[in-house]
Amino acid sequence: MQTPIRAIDCDVHPSLSDIKQLLPHLEPYWRDSVEERGIGSLEPRPIRHNAPLTARPDFRGQNGYAADDPRRAVRPVLDKWDASLAICNCLYGVQLVYNEDMARAFHAR
Repeated sequence: MQTPIRAIDCDVHPSLSDIKQLLPHLEPYWRDSVEERGIGSLEPRPIRHNAPLTARPDFRGQNGYAADDPRRAVRPVLDKWDASLAICNCLYGVQLVYNEDMARAFHAR
């Protein structure tokens, strides 16, 4: 018997503290491109991950990034709002990738 879905929160935003977290999910061509181009982050420079207004303090990990562990980001949503599922949309600057094909590869992950 399946558990019925009560609610789905589609506005959960874990952050990406290291671009290397994405590499296993990219196709080999894009994984190699990231390494060859020396892309270390997709974080926009004007917005700092540790700025006080970017996230609640209790959502920050030890490294200062907000919701850097998706399980940690999802658990409060599931518990507080009695949601069954959460759709996670990572916060990273994919719009900063000026190569359309590369941006599409990141966006699909």
